[in-house]
Amino acid sequence: MPFLFNNNSSLTDKITVGLYNLQGFKNYYTGNLTRINYFISDHTFYTNASLDFTTEMIWYKFDVDSSGTLTQFNTFINSTLIHDNSNSVTSPTKGFIHLISAGEGGTIPSLIISLFNKNVTYSRFFKLYTSNRFYLDMGKIMETMVFATSLKIGDIIEYGHGAKQFPVPPLYRFFSGGNGSLRGWSAKGNGVLENRLNGGEFLLEGSIEMRKKLFPSSSTFTKSIGMAVFLDYGNVWETHKDFRFNQIALAIGFGPRYDLFLGPIRVDLGFKLYDPTDLLGDKWLFSNMSRIFKDKFAVTVGIGEAF
Repeated sequence: MPFLFNNNSSLTDKITVGLYNLQGFKNYYTGNLTRINYFISDHTFYTNASLDFTTEMIWYKFDVDSSGTLTQFNTFINSTLIHDNSNSVTSPTKGFIHLISAGEGGTIPSLIISLFNKNVTYSRFFKLYTSNRFYLDMGKIMETMVFATSLKIGDIIEYGHGAKQFPVPPLYRFFSGGNGSLRGWSAKGNGVLENRLNGGEFLLEGSIEMRKKLFPSSSTFTKSIGMAVFLDYGNVWETHKDFRFNQIALAIGFGPRYDLFLGPIRVDLGFKLYDPTDLLGDKWLFSNMSRIFKDKFAVTVGIGEAF
């Protein structure tokens, strides 16, 4: 719904139904997201704002329990502020993108469930998140070269207690590894966690990348061919209290790109430069050369830049 209140505001609504087959249980999900977007101004630091209201019902079916399901009712209210002065949506070469959001889940379900005394669980938590991306045109040093870096920090803080309060579901948690994350690991393959597939509550992650068009003077299809080298760092922990600097994982790699109108198609080959949770003790990439192309690398494919 464009022009909800005025020319700067709009409303969108999305209904989602899904089945998540997670380790130890299945998650049947139905939810609704209502979002109000507001364009602030081109002349202020924060140019856009949004307010999300999510309601959802989740039914958990545990593999070890055939007696039935556990029902959960959640709501999540989240506000976001965005600064974006980058020069492209698909392939920025200069500018800065900053996002910060804060949300709360659980207050409304706790009131409703206590009022009607239903046999339904809920989660109570605060969620804080910031994403920052910086792009610098290095054309004065080398034609069509771009320096790009990103930093993401997220924290989930659970609060309250009670027999009907349930841990924060994986849908809201943070994950590490894969496309757009640490590219030396497969999707959800990284983390200082007991169960990486269920995610963690504290995330610190970033990347440094150099991007270059290989044939900028070409007038043929080769003009769209590029290459990038990168260093990814970070991890996800159970909570912020578990964070340790020596557990920050590192990945290095490279990959070709081919520009299309919707963004570059990219293939990245990433290596686990430093794996703090390596089960065999080979934390550094070259500690055991025989493992480099066995379980110390990952290939990711995507459309659009990693960040």
